[in-house]
Amino acid sequence: MIDFGPEFKEAFASYEKNAVTIKFHLVEKMAAAIVDAALDIAPNAEDFKTAVHEDGPDGHALIVAEDLFVPIFEKHPELVNIMRSSAEWDMQVRTTPQSAAAYALATEAFGYGRAEALWEERRPAAAPSL
Repeated sequence: MIDFGPEFKEAFASYEKNAVTIKFHLVEKMAAAIVDAALDIAPNAEDFKTAVHEDGPDGHALIVAEDLFVPIFEKHPELVNIMRSSAEWDMQVRTTPQSAAAYALATEAFGYGRAEALWEERRPAAAPSL
């Protein structure tokens, strides 16, 4: 058996911690991108799921947000590697690793509720009923 020693174990632990932190920040940025797109496409939507799935000129909010991240993943392939650990990673529905990473990220931000919570904070207040 190969013993990598304590320096390697320490470096790897640091890498894992940094990857988790980076993924957290990616999810936050994706949630914000989803909310921005949803508010642009459906500013008067009464609920988050309606807002996110209403089609705009470039698709619904999840697709718009994914499209924003593909160039980032193309420029930074190490971020794609971080997203490969996602349970949402699915090369069956996407044609490139970058689009699969963007899909996984959007699905996490949407599915885990972060985008919805942010939408609730940022959406315009509903008009009072008379």
